[in-house]
Amino acid sequence: MGLKSVVACLHHDPARVARLHEGDDLGLSAEEAEWLRAVPRAAWGVDPMRARRVAGALIEEFPQAAAIIGRDRVMEFCASAAFLSVCEGEGNLASAFACWADAGPTARIEGAMAQARRGGAAVLEVPASVMSAWHSRVDGGLAERVAQGARLPRPAEEGETIWVIAESRGGNVSVAELPEALARLVIYGLEGRTRADLVEEARRLGAEDDAEVVVDELLELGTVRAR
Repeated sequence: MGLKSVVACLHHDPARVARLHEGDDLGLSAEEAEWLRAVPRAAWGVDPMRARRVAGALIEEFPQAAAIIGRDRVMEFCASAAFLSVCEGEGNLASAFACWADAGPTARIEGAMAQARRGGAAVLEVPASVMSAWHSRVDGGLAERVAQGARLPRPAEEGETIWVIAESRGGNVSVAELPEALARLVIYGLEGRTRADLVEEARRLGAEDDAEVVVDELLELGTVRAR
């Protein structure tokens, strides 16, 4: 655990500050912990709204997941090991929250959308029941209501699963269903493949004579990348 990451967490989590001053070295060396104890305790709380701003940003980006776990639980993210990992440079805030939030496939759908906003398509398999519930709950005012305490029940995770892709086009993020074979081809191509490899994989997945057309369409759309 690095000193810089602990410092970042102390600015967001009063409970860690209390543990530090109660003798917990927070995974640091004894010398490093003493450096931090020498900082006036009040300095860590000079901006008490830091954690609330993080929570507010997460509620905006994950409104349905936040509604399922509740505003107060979202507020606990800055005290989590997942947040500490982000401070240490592992992943980003959105992906960490999507894994941390106990909101099942709903969090994964919104996490895929967050990834698409950052410039990368994301493909995932989710229960059709959850995808249907997610579509029915899309509401531009939900984040504001969650910030005020509104909740949503966790949708049933039952029945068949479907494959969906989240991607950004023209600044707008959309989520669309894909046939399984096409979804697997996109997953194969997300990290960058040669066109020949993509065509070969498309044929293996059943595209046969249409393999080159399918691959060229995906390349033109920018859904997969050739190298």
